[in-house]
Amino acid sequence: MPCFHALRHVVQTASFQRRSMIAHVQVAGRTVRLSRVGEGPPVVCLHGYPDDLSVFARLQEALKGDFEVLAVDWPGLGSSEAVEGVAGPTALAAWLAELLDVLDLDDVVLLGHDMGGQPALLCASPRVRGVVAMNCLAMPDGPTSWELRLLRFGRLYGPVLRHFALPVFLQCMWTFFEGRPDPTLRRALWRSFARQPVREQLVRMCIAYDDELPDLPARYAAGGPVLALWSERDHHFDVAHGSGIARTVPGARLEILPGARHWVVWERSDAVADRVRAFVATLRAPRRSG
Repeated sequence: MPCFHALRHVVQTASFQRRSMIAHVQVAGRTVRLSRVGEGPPVVCLHGYPDDLSVFARLQEALKGDFEVLAVDWPGLGSSEAVEGVAGPTALAAWLAELLDVLDLDDVVLLGHDMGGQPALLCASPRVRGVVAMNCLAMPDGPTSWELRLLRFGRLYGPVLRHFALPVFLQCMWTFFEGRPDPTLRRALWRSFARQPVREQLVRMCIAYDDELPDLPARYAAGGPVLALWSERDHHFDVAHGSGIARTVPGARLEILPGARHWVVWERSDAVADRVRAFVATLRAPRRSG
């Protein structure tokens, strides 16, 4: 029976990839890869590290009946070309606003997970209707895992990511999943993470994120209403980061997914989809007068 379920997940993911529409667009003079499925109000999914857009495959499938769901490779990650000077959350938020203009999307809900969370919270485009921020390094004083503390101490991102790619990747697999790492997703993400230019971009991003982090919370309300959707058992980013968002951003609220770990967008895509639908419904509700 376990073999049957594993095979079913492989078939479902492969089937999704055939049905999804992979597109390439030009932003800031560089090629960007994205996937899009479904019809309706747009939800744009933004990944973290060591991910690419593949991590949202199941969530796109769960949401496609109600929304047009797009997943994007950040500049220099996945199959998107790097853009000089675009690495920190502020620059990525501006790049994201330009992407929304290129795609001509309106009333967008941004769903930012991990390193996608901060740019989503900072994106000031008038095209953005609301933001779902998930499992990210949101608050300067928020607790993190020992692995992140080690990497951030003395800025060890460079030597570690350049010379120990496989151990870093395997540690992510071990700490991100609730159960055993999914082999389909693992293979897809390793193909990207194994490339040296991708890891060099991640080094630039990690350094820039750390530099900007102290000043970010004051600017997190840029994209309108915010839902901080957090995994109860995220190994790397404690729920305190989500609580900090809810405390800092006016009107923001925190929802916790019991027992979930970091890659909840893959393992609990249906639960995440339910909360996205409920959040979008509050955005559509008429404003109370008086």
